Amino acid sequence: CIRDRCTGGEHISFLPSSSSCPSLSHLFLQYRQQSSRINITLPLFMGTLNFCIEEAVKGVGGEENLYEGDIILYNNPYGSGSHSQDAAIVMPVFLNKKTLIGYTAIKAHWLDTGGKEPYSTDTVDVFQEGTIYPGLKLYDKGKRVEDIYKLIIANSRVPKAIIGDLNAQLNLSLIHISEPTRPR
Repeated sequence: CIRDRCTGGEHISFLPSSSSCPSLSHLFLQYRQQSSRINITLPLFMGTLNFCIEEAVKGVGGEENLYEGDIILYNNPYGSGSHSQDAAIVMPVFLNKKTLIGYTAIKAHWLDTGGKEPYSTDTVDVFQEGTIYPGLKLYDKGKRVEDIYKLIIANSRVPKAIIGDLNAQLNLSLIHISEPTRPR
C-alpha cells in the first residue's frame, strides 16, 4: 500500500497511478442538484463524473432498478470521457433505505484492464484498450456479484493491484456515505 498525499495520509491505493493524486477523483452528488463534496485531483475526471453517473445508472436499467447497497462499475469511454482504464464506481445513496438522495462516485486509473498492452496509448479503437464495463452492478443490494468480480480479475495482468485499487475505491465510497456532512 502506498500512502496517498491527497487524503491526509490515508491508505487508499496499491498503484502509484492512483496513490500519487493525479489519477483519482471523487465526489458526492446530491440528487439532481450540484455536488456537495468534491475532491479535485484531476479536473478531467471531475468534469466527466456526472456523465459517468448518468450512464452507469442507465446501464443498469435506470433509477427504478437501484437499491440500497448497489454499487455500479462503469468505464465505457463514450460515456466517461476518458479511456477504459479509468474506472468509475458509482453508489446510489438512499435516505431511510427508500428515497434516492444522491450518488457517490469515484473514478480512478486502473493499471490494466486487459487491453493489447497494460497501458495502450496507440490504440485505434476502444476494444484494444481493454475490457469495457458498461454499467454493471458489482454489488446488488449489498451483496457482491461474484461473476463480475471474477471478470475483473480475469481481465487484468495485475489482478491483485486492480483489486487493491477497486477496494480502495469501494472503501472511499463508503466513507462518503457514512460521513456525508463531514468536511474534507
